[in-house]
Amino acid sequence: MRIVITRHGQTNHNINNIIQGHDEGEINDKGYIQVVNLSKKLKKL
Repeated sequence: MRIVITRHGQTNHNINNIIQGHDEGEINDKGYIQVVNLSKKLKKL
C-alpha cells in the first residue's frame, strides 16, 4: 500500500498569510497549475 500526502494548490489567502480553516479559499492561477501538475504525477503512480 502506498500513501501519498498532498496539499491544496496555492490560494490568495496563502500569499496574504490568511489562515484558512473550514472556509474554502479559491485557488489562484498558480494553484491551478500546481493541481494539474500534481494530477499528472499521481496518474503515473
